[in-house]
Amino acid sequence: QQHQQQQQQQQQPPPLGQPSPSPGQSQTPSSSSRGIDAAGSLVALKSTSKFVLGTKLPFLESRPTRSIKDFACLSVQEVESQDEMTGAISLHLSKRTFCKEQNLVRWRVMSGEEEKCQCRTWILISNAHLCPPNEPVQGGKRQLSNNIDPNVYLAAVTIRINYYINREGRWAQVLNMSTGSLYERQGYGTILMAGVEDLLRQECIDLVVLYPAQNNRAPQFWTSLGYGEPGHGSWLPEEERVSHQQGGPLLPEMDPYLNATLPRWEKKIGPSQGEHGWEEPKKIFGNSSRRHGGKLRFKPSKLRQLEPKDSRLKGDLLYEAWR
Repeated sequence: QQHQQQQQQQQQPPPLGQPSPSPGQSQTPSSSSRGIDAAGSLVALKSTSKFVLGTKLPFLESRPTRSIKDFACLSVQEVESQDEMTGAISLHLSKRTFCKEQNLVRWRVMSGEEEKCQCRTWILISNAHLCPPNEPVQGGKRQLSNNIDPNVYLAAVTIRINYYINREGRWAQVLNMSTGSLYERQGYGTILMAGVEDLLRQECIDLVVLYPAQNNRAPQFWTSLGYGEPGHGSWLPEEERVSHQQGGPLLPEMDPYLNATLPRWEKKIGPSQGEHGWEEPKKIFGNSSRRHGGKLRFKPSKLRQLEPKDSRLKGDLLYEAWR
């Protein structure tokens, strides 16, 4: 009887999310090559080398395996049209985290060029229909507004751009980051940020800071992208760490439940002035556009070095930034 029980145990299928071991292999899958997501499905773990706080550190991050074909219809681009701005706002306001700051979210997206705002927004767009539009949303989360096609606007991020006070170049602060409720935990937020970081580097932005909400998702997501608390040595100069309320450029964020300031996380995404690979920013002007021959001609400003129509990444270029 004991022999029969042992045979039955050996014939039982492995638990959900675990691969069947091949002959001669251990029953326990290697944690360095595989992982299990929240739904229990098996996903591949890809070893990547990220520019984490100025040091190339290899680490493992869990994300769905994709090929270059998956990026054929994907595009990361700065919002320019009214529809794109409305789509980004709808994505942000579909999250409970941002519901209490609706007017602020709209102002950042719609009036980002204003000197007091200094915000820019990028969206991840897909022209492919990834799922039926009437598919129910799990967990009771709200869907996007009816006038926005969730199959087009997958994710959005709004970022404040600051020009360094005592040196050339820019740094950025993430203010709002949202993924459509139908597409959460499918890697689209990671794709968006990979593309945005690549575009930011093209405009001499070397550092990104943010204040992640202290919940079960945000810290894990930002850690997987290489962000973390600076510890004893911050990459942000002391004069840049002055809060906006005290006349500085930094916008600290509060935990509404604990009534305490959230910890600031950083990621060094490119070389700074004087470091190898650094390129001097283009000459800046007071306004981003100037009249020339009866037409408005774009001129670089502290806010931007590229026009919105040029700040975009798609297809194979987006794939290279992501992988």
